Amino acid sequence: MPTSMLARLSDDDIRARVPATYPKLPRNSPQNFKQVIARLDEIRRTGVSEAADESIEGVGSQGFALKSGETGEMIGIAVSYSVQATTAANAPMSAVSSRRWPRNCDD
Repeated sequence: MPTSMLARLSDDDIRARVPATYPKLPRNSPQNFKQVIARLDEIRRTGVSEAADESIEGVGSQGFALKSGETGEMIGIAVSYSVQATTAANAPMSAVSSRRWPRNCDD
């Protein structure tokens, strides 16, 4: 599940999806549940998820999630790119990441 979609869930729903024994993850990934929630709180605040060198070294991604107020269906959209070939100024969503995106498809 993309991080931006995960951020749309409650902390209790997220806790139910996280294993009791936290797996070993790459060093740039959240290393415990508290760090996961901190990351998700930032996504909840901005509406945009951003990651670099987390799952795969050299790969960054940015994304967001929308949820239909009518049906409850959720979609996530993410763009991945080479971290080495991308600066903060020309990252795929840098121009729009400060904009407030609608939380629902109906907004």
